[in-house]
Amino acid sequence: MTPVEIERFDEYLLFAKLSDGPTAHVFLGLHQGALGARKLVAIKRMRAHLTREPREFELFCQEANLASAMQHPHIVQTHKVGIHRGQPFLVMEYLDGQSLAHVLRSLREGAQRFSPVLAAQIASRALDALGYLHRAVDYLGQPLDAVHCDVSPHNLFVTYDGTLKLIDFGVARVREQHHGSEGRSVRGHAGYVAPEQARREEVDARADVWGVGVSLWECLVGRRLFRGDSDLAVLRAATTDDVPPVNELAPNVSEELSGIVEHALQRNRERRFESTHAFKQALDDWLRAQRAVDVEAALERVTRPLFTAQVAARSRVVEAQLARVEELLARGHVQPGARASSHEARVHGPPSVPPSLPPKRAPSQGVPAAEPARSARSVAWRRLSALRAATAAGLAGLFGASWSHARRPSRSS
Repeated sequence: MTPVEIERFDEYLLFAKLSDGPTAHVFLGLHQGALGARKLVAIKRMRAHLTREPREFELFCQEANLASAMQHPHIVQTHKVGIHRGQPFLVMEYLDGQSLAHVLRSLREGAQRFSPVLAAQIASRALDALGYLHRAVDYLGQPLDAVHCDVSPHNLFVTYDGTLKLIDFGVARVREQHHGSEGRSVRGHAGYVAPEQARREEVDARADVWGVGVSLWECLVGRRLFRGDSDLAVLRAATTDDVPPVNELAPNVSEELSGIVEHALQRNRERRFESTHAFKQALDDWLRAQRAVDVEAALERVTRPLFTAQVAARSRVVEAQLARVEELLARGHVQPGARASSHEARVHGPPSVPPSLPPKRAPSQGVPAAEPARSARSVAWRRLSALRAATAAGLAGLFGASWSHARRPSRSS
């Protein structure tokens, strides 16, 4: 977390940067509601220069649509999508914790690893979230055939109270994207991309089975599965290198659990688990025969001591920046809960029909010309209206459909 100059963005006050990605920045912000209610939120804002790239703009809007449709305890909650001063953004719940990738790295540094039971429970929860995603339907009730395509420890987030969340739908694919060369481009973390995805073939839910399989292998063994000097080398390793059985490298892992992981990591997807549900069922069957543990409490016991210094540093940043926010509010330098000004296009879920330009008036006979100042304001207003109409029209096809949630209830872990 890095402090930044406090900025009013839409109806939020941004005061710290959480991360930088290739297509977006993620900020920590404050939302001030009615009756003094305040809430910390994470705001993912598209990089300004990419808003002029139609393909990147479309992908960000698709992510916003898909993420906002997700309502699951193990998927990060998206509160709002919008566009502010030409920059699309998502407002998400703020997760106080670390990515599973950071947790695994810290465990390795301390010569530790997850217990087999806890690793299997983490994978089971990830599979539960992915199963919900795979069953999602569009507003007409038609299956979206959504695939996350970037399941990795980087996109599995562990909060300090032990909750696991699936995050980042930036490279997810839906039904219409399973075909065509653009839809088959390779995006995602190289060491976790399924072989068929690396070969630019069509993908289905089994690509996410592979991603969870690699993540589970690494949780059990305590090191990266596929390694290399570059992303290309790692990608090549993921498609060619042998996958050692888990129990050969981690003697505390049973042959049964090792076999389940091996089944998930079949390069021929026809031999892989046919769905995340089948994978989860195999893990849950194995877990029922083990000593039960409270996964949230166990994750908290493992992760919180690893990041004591980070938790303290983050708390200091948040407290100091919020104190600055209070000072600026007291001075009236920023207004709490200010709404976007009239020239800012905003989207609260699916937008209404794009606004049209005002009807032109027929010139009246004998009426003197407008004053220069009024004429200039009129021209400027028409230009602004045209810009808003063009922006809204571009978003209408992307945000216009009201995406629904998966019809079937998620299976409990």
